[in-house]
Amino acid sequence: MFWNLCCSQCMKNLPQMPDIPEEEQTPLVKALLGILEQYATRIVLLEETVAGLKDEINILKGEKKRPTFKPSGMNESTGKTSRGTGARRTNGPDPRRNPRTLN
Repeated sequence: MFWNLCCSQCMKNLPQMPDIPEEEQTPLVKALLGILEQYATRIVLLEETVAGLKDEINILKGEKKRPTFKPSGMNESTGKTSRGTGARRTNGPDPRRNPRTLN
């Protein structure tokens, strides 16, 4: 429904709405869902405005603005192979460096 229009940050903060079948949506329910959609959009815009104003305040104070982070890409499949070709480190002493002889 309309919740898909919100950004992911807004989706984290807003409660999940149950799916209401079309036949159960009265005119009042449809009107309320429309109002909720407008408020959700407005919340997203206001959060972006607040973040921009906080950055501007920090710049005026002589501080740096908030850094922008790139997505980690851990969720995306990049096609790279894992680093499994190197030697594995094990716990404990290296038998080549500390040979023990049984007497």
